[in-house]
Amino acid sequence: MKKIILSLIAIATITLSAEAQTRRNNTNTEKTENRKNHSKADHKRIAEKAHFTDDQKQQMKSINMDFKNRMKELKSNGSFTAEELNSKKKALMQERKQKTMALLTPDQKNKLKQEKKDHHTKREVGSAKRMEKMKEKLELTNDQVSKINTQREIYKSKEDAIKNNQDLSGDKKTEQMKTLREERKNSFKSFLTPEQATKLEEMKQKRTGKSA
Repeated sequence: MKKIILSLIAIATITLSAEAQTRRNNTNTEKTENRKNHSKADHKRIAEKAHFTDDQKQQMKSINMDFKNRMKELKSNGSFTAEELNSKKKALMQERKQKTMALLTPDQKNKLKQEKKDHHTKREVGSAKRMEKMKEKLELTNDQVSKINTQREIYKSKEDAIKNNQDLSGDKKTEQMKTLREERKNSFKSFLTPEQATKLEEMKQKRTGKSA
């Protein structure tokens, strides 16, 4: 009887381990696909915003095809560790981006810079409107608003540092950004009174209810 119980425990342990490994593999695959889709969308955005000529589109197609073939060859090489593979993938993506940017004329580069600047301004305006709305609904004091805005700038710098850190893999950046967002949320709550914190939670629950 004891042997049967031990066998069942062993089977259960193996099954759970296999399921956990499957979940990890699925998660890693999903992250890889997300990064690949993001990179693809980024290059498509560059072509659209810069108004590529037919010749530039053809050159970009060749760059992407070369990238795809080299990435496929890289993945089929079983001699690399996971860390080495990620590093080489990252290098290939960076190389493709550099080649794509090299296709741009000075005028196209200026258009992209202006588009990026306009997007940043739009985000700043949207953030200011949200802050004003929150100030009204939570009845924040000017001192609280000042502290929150200062905090926002600090965390924006931290976000940029993570995004621009070439030594971090995509997974590490995602992990650190998630931690930073949680840290920022807790820091934001520290500026609120208990009554304001309660009201904020009620507002979130109402939004969740409406979206559901």
